Amino acid sequence: MSYPDQSHLAATVLAHREQLPRLRDRMRRWLTRQDIPAPLRADIVLAADEALANSVEHAYRLPAEPGTMDLDIVVHPDFVSVSVIDHGSWKPATPDPASNRGRGLRLIRALARHVDVRPTPHGTTLTAYFSRIPTPQAPHPAQRPY
Repeated sequence: MSYPDQSHLAATVLAHREQLPRLRDRMRRWLTRQDIPAPLRADIVLAADEALANSVEHAYRLPAEPGTMDLDIVVHPDFVSVSVIDHGSWKPATPDPASNRGRGLRLIRALARHVDVRPTPHGTTLTAYFSRIPTPQAPHPAQRPY
C-alpha cells in the first residue's frame, strides 16, 4: 500500500532489545509531528513498545537465531493503526501466576480500541487500532445526576 503523504512510519530492525529505546524515540517524534495529542501518543508508543518487546522475546526461539521485526504506523483521519510484524515462529507464553510477566498483550488490549493478532507459520502480525475521535468521558460518580 502506498502513502503519498507523511502519514506513514515504517521501520525494520533486528529483533534485539537494544533497538527499542531508539524506536520509542522515533515514534514519539514522528507522532508529535502528526499532531497526535500527548495522551494518545503515550498510549500508542507504550503499546507498540510492548508488541516489539514481545517479538524480541517470543518470536525467535534461539538466541543465535537472527530475526527482524517490522513496525508500521499509519495515521488515518479517525484512527491510528500500529502493526508489529515478526518473521519467527509463534511461541505461546507459559502462564505463571507467581510472575509479574505475561501482561503485555493484556496491556495493549487495554490501551487500544481493537487489537488483532495473527500468528502464522511464517511470523506473527499484531495490529492495534487507536481512535483519534475523543469519546465522551463518563461523569465522576459524585457528579452523576442519579
